[in-house]
Amino acid sequence: MRRMCVIALLAVQMSCSDAPTSEQKTAVLDNEKFTDVLVDVRLLESSYATHYARVDSAQALAGYYERLFQKHETTKEQFMESYRHYAARQADMRMIEDSVVARLTRMNR
Repeated sequence: MRRMCVIALLAVQMSCSDAPTSEQKTAVLDNEKFTDVLVDVRLLESSYATHYARVDSAQALAGYYERLFQKHETTKEQFMESYRHYAARQADMRMIEDSVVARLTRMNR
């Protein structure tokens, strides 16, 4: 249930962004880069949920997401396009999610 809320929160936040300009790439991120970004997204959302636990946090997290995407030299649009791409390929998404969980587990030790 909580995972679905986090995914819904991310989707709502991303849908509130401006339309991409012609200068912004919307190509799918490669598996490794998408995994790196997704690890940071999970950390951000987990931290926020742990400290603030608000359902209406899409606006509150907007600045954090922007900095996260800048750190990874990507855009919200690229991330969402990549998310849709990998979500449509269940085996790929399962491998990515397993990698994310493994990385987060190592960080927690």
